[in-house]
Amino acid sequence: MEQSSSSTVATIDENLLSDDDINNRKMTDIITSLRAKSPWESDGEKTQQINKSIIEFICADIQPLSVVDNIGFKRLMTIALPKYNLPSRFFFTNNMLPKIYEKVEARVKKELNIANFVSITCDTWSSRDGAHSLLSVTGHYIIDGIAKFIVLGAKPIKGRHTAAELKELLRFVLNNFEIEEKIFLIVRDSAEVMIKVANDLGFKSIDCFAHKLNLVFLICPIGFYNFQSIWDGMRIISDENNLKCLIERIKKFVRKLRKSKIQRNEFENIQKIIELPQLILIKDSEVRWSSTFDMLDRFISNRQAISLLSAKDPSLPKFSSDDWAVLLTLKQILLPIYKATNELQKRSTSISSIIPLFKLVCFSLEKTGELMNVKKSILEGLKKRMGEKFDASGSLKRLAWEDNRELVLSTIIDPRFKLSPYLPNERHLEYTNWLIEEAEKVSGIRDQQLDEENVEQELDAPQGMESLAAEFEENMASSVESLLVAPLLSPSELNVRQRAEVEVNDYLHTKKLPLGADPFSYWFSQNAIKWPMLSKLSTKLLSAPASSSESERVFSTTGLIVSNLRKSLKVENVEKLLFLHHNMKIFNFDYE
Repeated sequence: MEQSSSSTVATIDENLLSDDDINNRKMTDIITSLRAKSPWESDGEKTQQINKSIIEFICADIQPLSVVDNIGFKRLMTIALPKYNLPSRFFFTNNMLPKIYEKVEARVKKELNIANFVSITCDTWSSRDGAHSLLSVTGHYIIDGIAKFIVLGAKPIKGRHTAAELKELLRFVLNNFEIEEKIFLIVRDSAEVMIKVANDLGFKSIDCFAHKLNLVFLICPIGFYNFQSIWDGMRIISDENNLKCLIERIKKFVRKLRKSKIQRNEFENIQKIIELPQLILIKDSEVRWSSTFDMLDRFISNRQAISLLSAKDPSLPKFSSDDWAVLLTLKQILLPIYKATNELQKRSTSISSIIPLFKLVCFSLEKTGELMNVKKSILEGLKKRMGEKFDASGSLKRLAWEDNRELVLSTIIDPRFKLSPYLPNERHLEYTNWLIEEAEKVSGIRDQQLDEENVEQELDAPQGMESLAAEFEENMASSVESLLVAPLLSPSELNVRQRAEVEVNDYLHTKKLPLGADPFSYWFSQNAIKWPMLSKLSTKLLSAPASSSESERVFSTTGLIVSNLRKSLKVENVEKLLFLHHNMKIFNFDYE
Protein backbone atom coordinates (compact mmCIF):
# COMPACT_ATOMS: atom_id res chain seq x y z
CA MET A 1 0.00 0.00 0.00
CA GLU A 2 2.87 2.34 0.92
CA GLN A 3 4.69 1.50 -2.32
CA SER A 4 1.60 2.36 -4.42
CA SER A 5 1.22 5.67 -2.61
CA SER A 6 4.88 6.49 -3.17
CA SER A 7 4.63 5.74 -6.90
CA THR A 8 1.56 7.95 -7.20
CA VAL A 9 3.38 10.87 -5.57
CA ALA A 10 6.38 10.40 -7.89
CA THR A 11 4.07 10.37 -10.93
CA ILE A 12 2.30 13.54 -9.81
CA ASP A 13 5.67 15.27 -9.19
CA GLU A 14 6.91 14.22 -12.62
CA ASN A 15 3.74 15.50 -14.29
CA LEU A 16 4.41 18.90 -12.74
CA LEU A 17 7.91 19.04 -14.33
CA SER A 18 8.60 20.44 -17.76
CA ASP A 19 10.15 18.32 -20.48
CA ASP A 20 13.49 20.13 -20.03
CA ASP A 21 13.48 19.38 -16.30
CA ILE A 22 12.77 15.73 -16.96
CA ASN A 23 15.60 15.53 -19.52
CA ASN A 24 18.03 17.26 -17.14
CA ARG A 25 17.15 14.82 -14.37
CA LYS A 26 17.69 11.83 -16.66
CA MET A 27 21.02 13.25 -17.82
CA THR A 28 22.11 13.74 -14.21
CA ASP A 29 21.20 10.14 -13.41
CA ILE A 30 23.20 8.93 -16.42
CA ILE A 31 26.27 10.98 -15.41
CA THR A 32 26.03 9.74 -11.83
CA SER A 33 25.82 6.16 -13.07
CA LEU A 34 28.81 6.61 -15.37
CA ARG A 35 30.88 8.21 -12.61
CA ALA A 36 30.09 5.30 -10.32
CA LYS A 37 31.50 2.91 -12.90
CA SER A 38 34.43 4.99 -14.20
CA PRO A 39 37.91 4.52 -12.66
CA TRP A 40 39.44 6.97 -10.21
CA GLU A 41 41.73 9.67 -11.55
CA SER A 42 45.40 8.62 -11.46
CA ASP A 43 46.29 11.75 -9.48
CA GLY A 44 43.17 11.70 -7.32
CA GLU A 45 43.33 11.67 -3.52
CA LYS A 46 42.01 8.12 -3.19
CA THR A 47 44.44 6.75 -5.79
CA GLN A 48 47.40 8.46 -4.13
CA GLN A 49 46.36 7.11 -0.75
CA ILE A 50 46.24 3.54 -2.06
CA ASN A 51 49.56 3.93 -3.93
CA LYS A 52 51.15 5.03 -0.67
CA SER A 53 49.61 2.13 1.25
CA ILE A 54 50.90 -0.38 -1.31
CA ILE A 55 54.51 0.83 -1.14
CA GLU A 56 54.26 0.83 2.67
CA PHE A 57 52.98 -2.74 2.52
CA ILE A 58 55.91 -3.74 0.29
CA CYS A 59 58.49 -2.14 2.60
CA ALA A 60 57.00 -3.14 5.95
CA ASP A 61 56.35 -6.78 5.02
CA ILE A 62 59.50 -7.28 2.91
CA GLN A 63 57.56 -7.98 -0.28
CA PRO A 64 59.22 -7.81 -3.71
CA LEU A 65 58.36 -4.72 -5.73
CA SER A 66 57.13 -7.09 -8.43
CA VAL A 67 54.29 -8.22 -6.15
CA VAL A 68 52.07 -5.64 -7.86
CA ASP A 69 52.46 -7.58 -11.13
CA ASN A 70 51.41 -10.89 -9.57
CA ILE A 71 48.07 -12.22 -10.81
CA GLY A 72 46.80 -12.93 -7.30
CA PHE A 73 47.54 -9.39 -6.10
CA LYS A 74 45.94 -7.89 -9.22
CA ARG A 75 42.81 -9.98 -8.70
CA LEU A 76 42.62 -8.93 -5.06
CA MET A 77 42.79 -5.24 -6.00
CA THR A 78 40.18 -5.66 -8.76
CA ILE A 79 37.70 -7.23 -6.36
CA ALA A 80 38.44 -4.98 -3.38
CA LEU A 81 38.89 -1.72 -5.32
CA PRO A 82 37.32 -2.06 -8.79
CA LYS A 83 37.74 1.66 -9.57
CA TYR A 84 41.47 1.68 -8.73
CA ASN A 85 43.89 1.35 -11.64
CA LEU A 86 46.89 -0.59 -10.28
CA PRO A 87 50.17 0.81 -11.67
CA SER A 88 53.09 -1.43 -12.66
CA ARG A 89 56.10 -2.26 -10.49
CA PHE A 90 58.14 0.29 -12.47
CA PHE A 91 55.88 3.05 -11.13
CA PHE A 92 56.37 1.87 -7.54
CA THR A 93 60.12 1.36 -8.03
CA ASN A 94 60.91 4.63 -9.81
CA ASN A 95 58.23 6.90 -8.36
CA MET A 96 56.76 5.77 -5.06
CA LEU A 97 59.90 4.25 -3.48
CA PRO A 98 62.07 7.41 -3.86
CA LYS A 99 59.12 9.63 -2.88
CA ILE A 100 58.41 7.80 0.39
CA TYR A 101 62.15 7.48 1.10
CA GLU A 102 62.52 11.27 0.95
CA LYS A 103 59.61 11.79 3.34
CA VAL A 104 60.86 9.28 5.91
CA GLU A 105 64.40 10.65 5.61
CA ALA A 106 63.06 14.14 6.36
CA ARG A 107 61.23 12.74 9.39
CA VAL A 108 64.46 11.15 10.66
CA LYS A 109 66.29 14.47 10.27
CA LYS A 110 63.57 16.26 12.21
CA GLU A 111 63.81 13.70 15.01
CA LEU A 112 67.60 13.90 15.24
CA ASN A 113 67.51 17.69 15.27
CA ILE A 114 65.86 17.52 18.70
CA ALA A 115 68.52 15.25 20.23
CA ASN A 116 71.50 16.80 22.02
CA PHE A 117 73.73 13.76 21.57
CA VAL A 118 73.72 10.75 19.27
CA SER A 119 75.69 7.51 19.47
CA ILE A 120 75.90 5.15 16.53
CA THR A 121 76.50 1.48 15.80
CA CYS A 122 78.09 0.17 12.61
CA ASP A 123 78.38 -3.20 10.92
CA THR A 124 79.05 -4.57 7.45
CA TRP A 125 77.24 -7.26 5.46
CA SER A 126 77.73 -9.03 2.15
CA SER A 127 75.33 -11.28 0.27
CA ARG A 128 76.39 -14.87 -0.32
CA ASP A 129 76.95 -14.29 -4.02
CA GLY A 130 78.94 -11.11 -3.33
CA ALA A 131 76.58 -9.00 -5.43
CA HIS A 132 75.58 -6.76 -2.54
CA SER A 133 77.69 -5.25 0.25
CA LEU A 134 76.33 -2.77 2.77
CA LEU A 135 77.41 -0.69 5.75
CA SER A 136 74.62 -0.34 8.30
CA VAL A 137 74.50 2.66 10.62
CA THR A 138 72.00 3.07 13.45
CA GLY A 139 71.54 6.14 15.63
CA HIS A 140 70.79 6.05 19.36
CA TYR A 141 69.66 9.04 21.41
CA ILE A 142 67.49 10.11 24.34
CA ILE A 143 64.52 12.47 24.08
CA ASP A 144 62.16 13.29 26.95
CA GLY A 145 63.50 10.47 29.10
CA ILE A 146 63.02 7.83 26.41
CA ALA A 147 65.88 5.93 24.78
CA LYS A 148 65.30 5.85 21.03
CA PHE A 149 66.98 4.43 17.97
CA ILE A 150 66.74 4.99 14.25
CA VAL A 151 68.24 3.40 11.15
CA LEU A 152 70.45 6.02 9.52
CA GLY A 153 71.35 3.98 6.49
CA ALA A 154 72.48 0.79 4.85
CA LYS A 155 74.96 2.29 2.42
CA PRO A 156 76.22 0.29 -0.59
CA ILE A 157 79.93 -0.56 -0.36
CA LYS A 158 81.47 -0.40 -3.81
CA GLY A 159 84.82 -2.10 -3.94
CA ARG A 160 86.89 -3.47 -1.08
CA HIS A 161 85.93 -2.97 2.56
CA THR A 162 88.84 -0.64 3.29
CA ALA A 163 88.95 1.86 6.14
CA ALA A 164 89.09 4.70 3.61
CA GLU A 165 85.95 3.49 1.80
CA LEU A 166 83.98 2.87 5.01
CA LYS A 167 85.10 6.19 6.48
CA GLU A 168 83.70 8.14 3.53
CA LEU A 169 80.42 6.24 3.65
CA LEU A 170 80.03 6.88 7.38
CA ARG A 171 80.96 10.53 6.98
CA PHE A 172 78.33 10.89 4.24
CA VAL A 173 75.65 9.44 6.54
CA LEU A 174 76.58 11.72 9.44
CA ASN A 175 76.71 14.81 7.22
CA ASN A 176 73.43 13.90 5.54
CA PHE A 177 71.63 13.88 8.89
CA GLU A 178 73.69 16.78 10.26
CA ILE A 179 74.77 14.94 13.40
CA GLU A 180 78.57 14.88 13.07
CA GLU A 181 78.91 17.44 15.88
CA LYS A 182 76.51 15.48 18.10
CA ILE A 183 78.30 12.12 18.07
CA PHE A 184 79.26 10.81 21.50
CA LEU A 185 80.39 7.26 20.78
CA ILE A 186 80.60 4.63 18.05
CA VAL A 187 79.81 1.06 19.12
CA ARG A 188 81.46 -1.39 16.72
CA ASP A 189 82.91 -4.86 16.49
CA SER A 190 86.58 -5.35 17.29
CA ALA A 191 87.73 -5.59 13.66
CA GLU A 192 90.80 -3.46 13.00
CA VAL A 193 89.20 -1.79 9.99
CA MET A 194 86.27 -0.46 12.07
CA ILE A 195 88.63 0.75 14.81
CA LYS A 196 90.62 2.65 12.18
CA VAL A 197 87.44 4.15 10.68
CA ALA A 198 86.43 5.60 14.06
CA ASN A 199 89.94 6.87 14.78
CA ASP A 200 90.32 8.46 11.34
CA LEU A 201 87.02 10.30 11.79
CA GLY A 202 88.15 11.51 15.22
CA PHE A 203 85.38 9.78 17.17
CA LYS A 204 85.63 7.81 20.38
CA SER A 205 84.60 4.21 19.90
CA ILE A 206 84.12 1.08 21.94
CA ASP A 207 83.96 -2.65 21.26
CA CYS A 208 80.56 -4.29 21.32
CA PHE A 209 80.57 -5.99 24.75
CA ALA A 210 78.17 -8.69 23.58
CA HIS A 211 80.86 -9.63 21.05
CA LYS A 212 83.42 -9.82 23.85
CA LEU A 213 81.25 -12.25 25.78
CA ASN A 214 80.62 -14.20 22.59
CA LEU A 215 84.35 -14.35 21.94
CA VAL A 216 84.88 -15.91 25.35
CA PHE A 217 83.21 -18.98 23.89
CA LEU A 218 84.27 -19.02 20.33
CA ILE A 219 87.64 -20.64 19.63
CA CYS A 220 86.89 -23.39 22.06
CA PRO A 221 87.96 -27.02 21.74
CA ILE A 222 84.77 -28.22 23.42
CA GLY A 223 82.66 -27.86 20.33
CA PHE A 224 81.59 -24.24 20.67
CA TYR A 225 82.99 -24.01 17.13
CA ASN A 226 86.11 -22.22 16.02
CA PHE A 227 84.85 -18.96 17.43
CA GLN A 228 87.29 -16.86 19.31
CA SER A 229 87.96 -16.95 22.93
CA ILE A 230 86.80 -19.70 25.08
CA TRP A 231 90.17 -20.58 23.58
CA ASP A 232 91.36 -17.80 25.85
CA GLY A 233 88.91 -18.79 28.53
CA MET A 234 88.45 -22.58 28.28
CA ARG A 235 91.69 -24.09 27.04
CA ILE A 236 91.54 -26.69 29.79
CA ILE A 237 88.12 -28.01 28.91
CA SER A 238 89.16 -30.52 26.25
CA ASP A 239 91.30 -32.34 28.80
CA GLU A 240 89.12 -31.94 31.90
CA ASN A 241 86.11 -34.27 31.94
CA ASN A 242 86.53 -34.79 28.18
CA LEU A 243 83.94 -32.07 27.55
CA LYS A 244 84.72 -31.69 23.88
CA CYS A 245 83.76 -35.30 23.23
CA LEU A 246 80.65 -34.91 25.39
CA ILE A 247 79.45 -31.84 23.47
CA GLU A 248 80.08 -33.58 20.15
CA ARG A 249 77.98 -36.55 21.27
CA ILE A 250 75.14 -34.21 22.15
CA LYS A 251 75.34 -32.61 18.70
CA LYS A 252 75.31 -36.03 17.07
CA PHE A 253 72.23 -37.06 19.07
CA VAL A 254 70.40 -33.86 18.08
CA ARG A 255 71.35 -34.20 14.40
CA LYS A 256 70.14 -37.80 14.19
CA LEU A 257 66.88 -36.98 15.92
CA ARG A 258 66.14 -34.01 13.68
CA LYS A 259 66.95 -35.95 10.50
CA SER A 260 65.03 -39.14 11.27
CA LYS A 261 61.25 -38.84 11.35
CA ILE A 262 60.97 -42.31 12.93
CA GLN A 263 63.33 -41.46 15.80
CA ARG A 264 61.71 -38.07 16.26
CA ASN A 265 58.25 -39.62 16.50
CA GLU A 266 59.53 -42.18 19.02
CA PHE A 267 61.09 -39.38 21.07
CA GLU A 268 57.82 -37.43 21.05
CA ASN A 269 55.92 -40.54 22.18
CA ILE A 270 58.30 -40.98 25.11
CA GLN A 271 57.91 -37.30 26.04
CA LYS A 272 54.15 -37.75 26.01
CA ILE A 273 54.24 -40.92 28.14
CA ILE A 274 56.44 -39.39 30.85
CA GLU A 275 54.53 -36.10 30.65
CA LEU A 276 57.32 -33.87 29.38
CA PRO A 277 56.58 -30.82 27.21
CA GLN A 278 56.81 -31.97 23.58
CA LEU A 279 59.63 -29.64 22.59
CA ILE A 280 62.08 -30.63 19.89
CA LEU A 281 65.80 -30.68 20.74
CA ILE A 282 67.61 -27.52 19.67
CA LYS A 283 70.39 -27.44 17.10
CA ASP A 284 73.15 -24.95 17.83
CA SER A 285 74.36 -22.24 15.47
CA GLU A 286 77.87 -21.51 14.29
CA VAL A 287 77.57 -17.78 14.91
CA ARG A 288 76.16 -17.54 18.45
CA TRP A 289 77.62 -19.36 21.44
CA SER A 290 74.32 -18.75 23.26
CA SER A 291 72.64 -21.16 20.84
CA THR A 292 74.95 -23.87 22.17
CA PHE A 293 73.78 -23.03 25.68
CA ASP A 294 70.18 -23.29 24.46
CA MET A 295 71.02 -26.70 23.01
CA LEU A 296 72.50 -27.88 26.32
CA ASP A 297 69.62 -26.47 28.35
CA ARG A 298 66.96 -28.19 26.23
CA PHE A 299 69.01 -31.40 26.21
CA ILE A 300 69.27 -31.44 30.01
CA SER A 301 65.56 -30.74 30.46
CA ASN A 302 64.82 -33.85 28.36
CA ARG A 303 67.30 -36.09 30.20
CA GLN A 304 64.79 -38.83 31.04
CA ALA A 305 63.37 -39.06 27.51
CA ILE A 306 66.87 -39.07 26.00
CA SER A 307 68.04 -41.86 28.30
CA LEU A 308 64.99 -44.00 27.48
CA LEU A 309 65.34 -43.49 23.73
CA SER A 310 69.11 -44.12 23.63
CA ALA A 311 68.57 -47.34 25.63
CA LYS A 312 66.12 -48.58 22.96
CA ASP A 313 68.08 -47.37 19.92
CA PRO A 314 71.71 -48.60 19.65
CA SER A 315 72.47 -46.09 16.86
CA LEU A 316 72.16 -43.15 19.27
CA PRO A 317 74.95 -41.92 21.59
CA LYS A 318 74.71 -42.94 25.24
CA PHE A 319 75.15 -40.66 28.27
CA SER A 320 76.26 -41.83 31.72
CA SER A 321 75.29 -40.37 35.07
CA ASP A 322 78.74 -38.75 35.20
CA ASP A 323 78.07 -37.11 31.83
CA TRP A 324 74.82 -35.64 33.10
CA ALA A 325 76.52 -34.38 36.28
CA VAL A 326 79.17 -32.58 34.21
CA LEU A 327 76.52 -31.04 31.95
CA LEU A 328 74.54 -29.76 34.92
CA THR A 329 77.66 -28.16 36.40
CA LEU A 330 78.64 -26.64 33.05
CA LYS A 331 75.17 -25.16 32.68
CA GLN A 332 75.42 -23.54 36.12
CA ILE A 333 78.77 -22.03 35.17
CA LEU A 334 77.58 -20.66 31.85
CA LEU A 335 74.13 -19.46 32.95
CA PRO A 336 75.21 -16.01 34.28
CA ILE A 337 77.18 -15.37 31.08
CA TYR A 338 74.21 -16.44 28.99
CA LYS A 339 71.91 -14.08 30.89
CA ALA A 340 74.42 -11.25 30.64
CA THR A 341 74.68 -11.78 26.87
CA ASN A 342 70.90 -11.60 26.47
CA GLU A 343 70.74 -8.49 28.63
CA LEU A 344 73.43 -6.74 26.58
CA GLN A 345 71.55 -7.38 23.35
CA LYS A 346 68.38 -5.70 24.59
CA ARG A 347 67.48 -2.47 22.84
CA SER A 348 67.17 -0.63 26.18
CA THR A 349 70.59 -1.63 27.57
CA SER A 350 73.17 1.15 27.46
CA ILE A 351 76.92 1.02 28.01
CA SER A 352 76.25 1.84 31.67
CA SER A 353 75.49 -1.87 32.18
CA ILE A 354 78.79 -3.15 30.79
CA ILE A 355 80.96 -2.82 33.91
CA PRO A 356 78.27 -4.08 36.33
CA LEU A 357 77.49 -7.10 34.15
CA PHE A 358 81.20 -7.82 33.74
CA LYS A 359 81.69 -7.64 37.51
CA LEU A 360 78.69 -9.89 38.18
CA VAL A 361 79.89 -12.50 35.69
CA CYS A 362 83.37 -12.44 37.24
CA PHE A 363 81.85 -12.73 40.72
CA SER A 364 79.85 -15.79 39.70
CA LEU A 365 82.95 -17.43 38.19
CA GLU A 366 85.06 -16.72 41.28
CA LYS A 367 82.65 -18.50 43.60
CA THR A 368 83.87 -21.90 44.76
CA GLY A 369 82.37 -25.06 43.37
CA GLU A 370 82.99 -27.83 40.88
CA LEU A 371 84.98 -27.47 37.64
CA MET A 372 87.04 -24.65 39.20
CA ASN A 373 89.71 -24.99 36.51
CA VAL A 374 87.05 -24.38 33.88
CA LYS A 375 85.75 -21.36 35.79
CA LYS A 376 89.24 -19.98 36.20
CA SER A 377 90.11 -20.33 32.54
CA ILE A 378 86.85 -18.66 31.44
CA LEU A 379 87.54 -15.84 33.89
CA GLU A 380 91.06 -15.37 32.51
CA GLY A 381 89.70 -15.22 28.98
CA LEU A 382 87.05 -12.67 29.93
CA LYS A 383 89.52 -10.41 31.72
CA LYS A 384 91.88 -10.64 28.78
CA ARG A 385 89.09 -9.52 26.46
CA MET A 386 88.36 -6.55 28.73
CA GLY A 387 92.02 -5.52 28.50
CA GLU A 388 94.71 -6.08 31.12
CA LYS A 389 97.43 -3.65 32.19
CA PHE A 390 100.64 -4.89 33.83
CA ASP A 391 103.28 -3.14 35.91
CA ALA A 392 107.04 -3.29 35.25
CA SER A 393 107.38 -6.60 37.10
CA GLY A 394 104.75 -8.23 34.91
CA SER A 395 102.10 -8.38 37.63
CA LEU A 396 98.52 -7.49 36.72
CA LYS A 397 98.00 -3.85 37.63
CA ARG A 398 94.41 -3.26 36.55
CA LEU A 399 91.95 -3.82 33.74
CA ALA A 400 91.88 -1.31 30.89
CA TRP A 401 88.21 -0.47 31.42
CA GLU A 402 89.12 1.25 34.69
CA ASP A 403 90.67 4.06 32.61
CA ASN A 404 87.85 4.25 30.07
CA ARG A 405 86.02 7.50 30.85
CA GLU A 406 82.96 6.63 28.79
CA LEU A 407 82.40 3.29 30.53
CA VAL A 408 83.14 4.61 34.00
CA LEU A 409 81.06 7.78 33.74
CA SER A 410 78.07 6.04 32.17
CA THR A 411 78.12 3.59 35.09
CA ILE A 412 78.19 6.39 37.68
CA ILE A 413 75.38 8.38 36.06
CA ASP A 414 73.16 5.30 35.94
CA PRO A 415 71.15 5.57 39.19
CA ARG A 416 71.06 1.77 39.50
CA PHE A 417 74.86 1.49 39.83
CA LYS A 418 76.68 4.74 40.73
CA LEU A 419 80.09 4.07 42.36
CA SER A 420 79.96 1.16 44.80
CA PRO A 421 80.48 -1.72 44.49
CA TYR A 422 81.09 -1.82 40.74
CA LEU A 423 84.01 0.63 40.50
CA PRO A 424 87.33 0.29 42.40
CA ASN A 425 87.10 2.02 45.79
CA GLU A 426 90.52 3.63 45.58
CA ARG A 427 89.48 5.59 42.48
CA HIS A 428 86.05 6.83 43.58
CA LEU A 429 87.19 10.41 44.23
CA GLU A 430 89.04 10.49 40.91
CA TYR A 431 85.96 9.24 39.08
CA THR A 432 83.79 11.79 40.88
CA ASN A 433 86.03 14.56 39.57
CA TRP A 434 85.67 13.11 36.06
CA LEU A 435 81.91 13.40 36.39
CA ILE A 436 82.14 16.98 37.65
CA GLU A 437 84.36 17.92 34.69
CA GLU A 438 81.93 16.41 32.18
CA ALA A 439 78.95 18.12 33.83
CA GLU A 440 80.72 21.47 33.39
CA LYS A 441 81.23 20.82 29.68
CA VAL A 442 77.53 20.31 28.94
CA SER A 443 76.32 23.28 31.02
CA GLY A 444 75.80 25.46 27.93
CA ILE A 445 73.79 22.94 25.92
CA ARG A 446 70.13 23.81 25.38
CA ASP A 447 67.54 22.09 27.52
CA GLN A 448 64.99 19.71 26.12
CA GLN A 449 61.42 20.61 27.00
CA LEU A 450 60.56 19.25 30.44
CA ASP A 451 57.36 17.75 31.69
CA GLU A 452 56.65 18.85 35.24
CA GLU A 453 55.25 15.45 36.14
CA ASN A 454 57.44 12.65 37.41
CA VAL A 455 57.60 10.10 34.60
CA GLU A 456 59.88 7.49 36.14
CA GLN A 457 59.22 4.10 34.60
CA GLU A 458 60.46 0.57 34.98
CA LEU A 459 62.34 -1.72 32.67
CA ASP A 460 62.47 -5.49 32.84
CA ALA A 461 65.09 -6.32 35.43
CA PRO A 462 67.92 -8.50 34.10
CA GLN A 463 66.32 -11.90 34.58
CA GLY A 464 68.04 -14.01 37.20
CA MET A 465 70.68 -11.34 37.89
CA GLU A 466 68.94 -9.58 40.80
CA SER A 467 69.93 -12.15 43.43
CA LEU A 468 73.49 -12.29 42.08
CA ALA A 469 73.72 -8.48 42.20
CA ALA A 470 72.39 -8.40 45.78
CA GLU A 471 74.94 -11.00 46.87
CA PHE A 472 77.73 -9.14 45.08
CA GLU A 473 76.83 -5.78 46.62
CA GLU A 474 76.63 -7.31 50.08
CA ASN A 475 80.10 -8.83 49.68
CA MET A 476 81.57 -5.63 48.28
CA ALA A 477 79.83 -3.19 50.64
CA SER A 478 81.83 0.01 50.91
CA SER A 479 81.49 3.29 52.74
CA VAL A 480 83.74 5.21 50.37
CA GLU A 481 80.81 7.26 49.04
CA SER A 482 80.34 8.70 52.52
CA LEU A 483 83.65 10.54 52.02
CA LEU A 484 81.95 12.75 49.45
CA VAL A 485 80.79 15.94 51.09
CA ALA A 486 78.36 18.22 49.28
CA PRO A 487 78.99 21.99 49.53
CA LEU A 488 76.54 23.90 51.71
CA LEU A 489 76.18 26.96 49.43
CA SER A 490 72.91 27.54 47.56
CA PRO A 491 72.98 27.11 43.75
CA SER A 492 72.46 30.84 43.12
CA GLU A 493 75.78 31.62 44.87
CA LEU A 494 77.85 29.16 42.86
CA ASN A 495 79.79 29.30 39.61
CA VAL A 496 79.52 26.53 36.98
CA ARG A 497 82.19 24.35 38.59
CA GLN A 498 80.65 24.66 42.03
CA ARG A 499 77.16 23.93 40.72
CA ALA A 500 78.51 20.79 39.07
CA GLU A 501 80.09 19.74 42.37
CA VAL A 502 76.83 20.30 44.23
CA GLU A 503 74.81 18.29 41.72
CA VAL A 504 77.28 15.39 41.58
CA ASN A 505 77.67 15.08 45.34
CA ASP A 506 73.95 15.47 45.94
CA TYR A 507 73.18 12.80 43.34
CA LEU A 508 75.78 10.36 44.71
CA HIS A 509 74.28 10.67 48.19
CA THR A 510 70.81 9.62 47.05
CA LYS A 511 69.71 6.01 47.26
CA LYS A 512 70.37 3.80 44.25
CA LEU A 513 67.47 2.51 42.18
CA PRO A 514 66.68 -1.22 41.85
CA LEU A 515 67.93 -3.07 38.77
CA GLY A 516 64.49 -2.99 37.18
CA ALA A 517 64.24 0.82 37.27
CA ASP A 518 64.47 2.90 34.10
CA PRO A 519 67.59 5.14 34.20
CA PHE A 520 66.38 7.21 31.22
CA SER A 521 63.11 8.41 32.72
CA TYR A 522 64.91 8.98 36.05
CA TRP A 523 66.83 11.88 34.53
CA PHE A 524 63.78 13.47 32.93
CA SER A 525 61.21 15.74 34.59
CA GLN A 526 61.74 16.41 38.30
CA ASN A 527 65.33 15.19 38.46
CA ALA A 528 66.12 17.31 35.40
CA ILE A 529 64.93 20.32 37.39
CA LYS A 530 66.82 19.22 40.48
CA TRP A 531 70.10 18.37 38.69
CA PRO A 532 69.93 20.09 35.25
CA MET A 533 73.62 19.66 34.39
CA LEU A 534 73.64 15.95 35.16
CA SER A 535 70.34 15.52 33.34
CA LYS A 536 71.89 16.92 30.15
CA LEU A 537 74.99 14.81 30.68
CA SER A 538 72.88 11.67 31.05
CA THR A 539 71.50 12.12 27.51
CA LYS A 540 75.10 11.87 26.35
CA LEU A 541 76.54 9.14 28.56
CA LEU A 542 73.50 6.84 28.40
CA SER A 543 72.87 7.25 24.66
CA ALA A 544 75.33 4.56 23.57
CA PRO A 545 73.99 0.98 23.48
CA ALA A 546 75.99 -1.82 25.09
CA SER A 547 76.19 -3.74 21.82
CA SER A 548 76.05 -3.26 18.06
CA SER A 549 73.13 -5.70 17.89
CA GLU A 550 70.87 -3.06 16.32
CA SER A 551 73.10 -2.88 13.25
CA GLU A 552 73.08 -6.67 13.08
CA ARG A 553 69.27 -6.66 13.28
CA VAL A 554 69.17 -4.41 10.22
CA PHE A 555 70.89 -7.16 8.27
CA SER A 556 68.62 -9.88 9.62
CA THR A 557 66.07 -8.68 7.05
CA THR A 558 68.55 -8.00 4.26
CA GLY A 559 68.75 -11.65 3.27
CA LEU A 560 64.97 -11.67 2.85
CA ILE A 561 65.04 -8.57 0.66
CA VAL A 562 67.94 -9.89 -1.41
CA SER A 563 66.39 -13.31 -2.04
CA ASN A 564 66.76 -15.64 -5.00
CA LEU A 565 63.65 -14.03 -6.47
CA ARG A 566 65.22 -10.58 -6.33
CA LYS A 567 68.86 -11.04 -7.27
CA SER A 568 68.57 -8.30 -9.91
CA LEU A 569 67.48 -5.71 -7.34
CA LYS A 570 69.72 -2.64 -7.50
CA VAL A 571 71.79 -2.11 -4.37
CA GLU A 572 70.47 1.47 -4.10
CA ASN A 573 66.94 0.09 -3.87
CA VAL A 574 68.06 -2.47 -1.28
CA GLU A 575 69.24 0.48 0.81
CA LYS A 576 65.92 2.30 0.45
CA LEU A 577 63.86 -0.80 1.25
CA LEU A 578 65.91 -1.51 4.40
CA PHE A 579 65.74 2.11 5.53
CA LEU A 580 61.97 2.23 5.06
CA HIS A 581 61.31 -1.25 6.46
CA HIS A 582 62.74 -0.29 9.84
CA ASN A 583 61.99 3.42 10.14
CA MET A 584 58.37 3.39 8.97
CA LYS A 585 57.57 0.96 11.77
CA ILE A 586 59.59 2.99 14.29
CA PHE A 587 57.43 6.01 13.45
CA ASN A 588 54.29 3.85 13.33
CA PHE A 589 53.83 5.01 9.72
CA ASP A 590 53.41 8.61 10.93
CA TYR A 591 56.20 10.30 8.99
CA GLU A 592 54.56 13.18 7.10
